[in-house]
Amino acid sequence: MKKALYQLAEENNLPPVQHMDRETFDWVVANRPVLPDCKLPIKEEIREIVKKFIPDREWFLTSELYDSIHGIRHIGRVIANATNLTINRRIDERTIQNLMVACAIHDLRRIDDKGDIGHGERATTWLKENQVEVEKKYGLKMSDEDMLATTLAIQLHEIPYVIIEGLAEYKKNKVLVDLIKTADALDRYRLPKIKWWINEELLSLHPSEEEKSMAFEIFVKCENEYLKSNDSQGSVISGLNKL
Repeated sequence: MKKALYQLAEENNLPPVQHMDRETFDWVVANRPVLPDCKLPIKEEIREIVKKFIPDREWFLTSELYDSIHGIRHIGRVIANATNLTINRRIDERTIQNLMVACAIHDLRRIDDKGDIGHGERATTWLKENQVEVEKKYGLKMSDEDMLATTLAIQLHEIPYVIIEGLAEYKKNKVLVDLIKTADALDRYRLPKIKWWINEELLSLHPSEEEKSMAFEIFVKCENEYLKSNDSQGSVISGLNKL
């Protein structure tokens, strides 16, 4: 009998490519942290932004990861979490645009679902090489300053604060970098070990309990839809509709 992801994680035997299974999903739900019940604010706005910034399948380095735990569903939820963070804070429109692009691109060039050190740098290189295509898809124009900020956020999203906090480039783009790192961390509830879930001690921007609750519910609704349909992209939108 095939073992569930959470069982393989307990044995330190996770495969390079990891797909959510019903047993692991049920395990996550059963271990829900103590969080307040709350509804996602401005659900329609978040759903439309996710629909707009979902990346193309062809942008992934390997098609194997499209449906994996770092694939399109994760990216869609990071976009949703990032949007929710900006709704609750005063963030300028330019930063929001760059944040959405960074969220869309940040994990596209992974080679597997493990640590994969350097995937942020690979995604940065890919964006620089495909800027015109990205601008066309998203209907925007990125200035040189936008590109510097966005690629920096993508590059730094995987690097611990203890390494980046002294960098001048981080200090200049602190808001953008902090937002993507926290939005990414908010989707760690999908990972098959509780100790891998969001840890505020490792973040500079601390989400509220309500924001963590929303992120957990977004995960639950989207993954439940995926397990019923096997449609990764569609499950993100249908999951948001069920909140």
